[in-house]
Amino acid sequence: MTTYWRLGATAAIVILGSPCLIQALDVVTPDNRTLDEIYSLAKNESGPLNIIFGGSSAAAAAPILAAFSKQYPDVVLNATTDLSKYVDTVIDRSYITNNPYVDIAILQTVNDYPRWRDEGRLLKYKPATFDEINNSIKDPNGAYVPVNIYQFGPFYYDNTKVTPERVPKSYADILDPYWKGKLVLTYPNDDDGVLTLFSLIISRYGFAWFDALMEQDVLWVRGASAASTTIINAHNSTNTTDSARSLTFTALGGFTPSTSFLTVAQPQAPEQFMSWGQLLGIFASTPRPESAKLFASFVLSNEWQSSLAAAGPVVMDSLNQQFGHALFEANNTQVTGYITFMGDRARVEWWRMQIETTLGLPQGPDPPTGR
Repeated sequence: MTTYWRLGATAAIVILGSPCLIQALDVVTPDNRTLDEIYSLAKNESGPLNIIFGGSSAAAAAPILAAFSKQYPDVVLNATTDLSKYVDTVIDRSYITNNPYVDIAILQTVNDYPRWRDEGRLLKYKPATFDEINNSIKDPNGAYVPVNIYQFGPFYYDNTKVTPERVPKSYADILDPYWKGKLVLTYPNDDDGVLTLFSLIISRYGFAWFDALMEQDVLWVRGASAASTTIINAHNSTNTTDSARSLTFTALGGFTPSTSFLTVAQPQAPEQFMSWGQLLGIFASTPRPESAKLFASFVLSNEWQSSLAAAGPVVMDSLNQQFGHALFEANNTQVTGYITFMGDRARVEWWRMQIETTLGLPQGPDPPTGR
């Protein structure tokens, strides 16, 4: 179970009180139609709804696609999963060539959405539950909304190989000689989310920590899903070298492990891990606006978000209160920190090159496309 340390002060809320500012906004109100009412119009639209998910494994998107298709079979989904840093480039190029084809994008590259909004590319839309979504990670007028909460930083380990007293309590602990040859980590210079985590760790411990990590015979992999998959595969491996891999802190959470032998443990205070809201945007160019609105409304429905809240924090404040999740009040992770980091591209590139100078270029094919 994931726990958090609460902040002692209540965050201030800034209100735009100027009538001129309010009038300047193209005010959008929440869509209070039922999902069935939206569905009745979506069925009249032609062609599949093209959705691109950012990620290193299509498995993460499979449950929502299956649930939606079961409930709304007349809206055909054409879903693709690829690394967000490539997806956003493909989307931009489709506009440059006057051939935009993506209806919905759900990506990790949170820096793209404000730009797309300012370029007029995003359809402003507020699902019925919009007011329940945490204010810190959504566009106030519905140009983009978060749909999932993810994390990097907690320790995922094989509990059949790692005893409780051996579980690291801090990122300094992984420098213990015991962990040499047992670590699997995602290249930080290949994933901005992992890069954000490493920037937090190195800011605390200095580059001496990273230099020492390089002496730990780390298995570096491309894609967050590969980090946990390697440990899962090692669980049953008869190869002595492969079977030793038993710990990562760059697995994409999921606040609850997917297998019985994988256990998650947070680093103890004052360590920081990173978390963020995966954003959804509907493109204004879509010829299937009702289908897109239906999908967004389904993903952010109380029914679907409740199923996620049973396993960990979600984007909706009301459900976090109901299920006892305190992510947005925690001081060992700041959901908005990733947004700030990603928005400063010069800073991102500085950290990327600092890592790459020591680690070198990422090696191996990109998941899942095998580029």
